[in-house]
Amino acid sequence: MEITSSRIPNVVYTGVVIQYKNQIEKFTEVTTVYMGRLTQEEIEAYVDTGEPMGKAGAYGIQGIASTFVERIEGDFNNVIGLPLYRLTEKLKELVLTETSNSS
Repeated sequence: MEITSSRIPNVVYTGVVIQYKNQIEKFTEVTTVYMGRLTQEEIEAYVDTGEPMGKAGAYGIQGIASTFVERIEGDFNNVIGLPLYRLTEKLKELVLTETSNSS
């Protein structure tokens, strides 16, 4: 019997707050993960590996569970824990704004 469905995604939200000198930037990144269909036996075997323990969502997308992922919409790094691209872009904006204001 298959018990997971790609029609029921896992939605990952990460809130980020950056304080740089007197500026504060806030944003939320959203990534949607669609798992393929898994049987009860596949899920139990995955749990037995210990990988899902202590993980938000009970899977590690960068590990064994990557083989269960049908597709993602959004930032892969957000699922791991931090939306690096958007964070880097915001940091560059903050520094460039400061540089242009001090010229």
